[in-house]
Amino acid sequence: MSNLILTTLDPNSEECTFAVEMMNDWTMEIFQVWHIIMSTISFFSLIYVYLRYRKKLLLFHVNASVGL
Repeated sequence: MSNLILTTLDPNSEECTFAVEMMNDWTMEIFQVWHIIMSTISFFSLIYVYLRYRKKLLLFHVNASVGL
């Protein structure tokens, strides 16, 4: 027989609340970094699309306004 002792951790103990707070802090840090990265990619993607298709966009705008 082994001398395995199972213990339970009180959810309101300092160790548990500290671990939860630390995980929440890391989660928020990761989310903020992810948000900045995705926003930057989206921003530069919009600039790329505009620069790549600006002539077509301008022609579409002119054709649409002439049709009115």
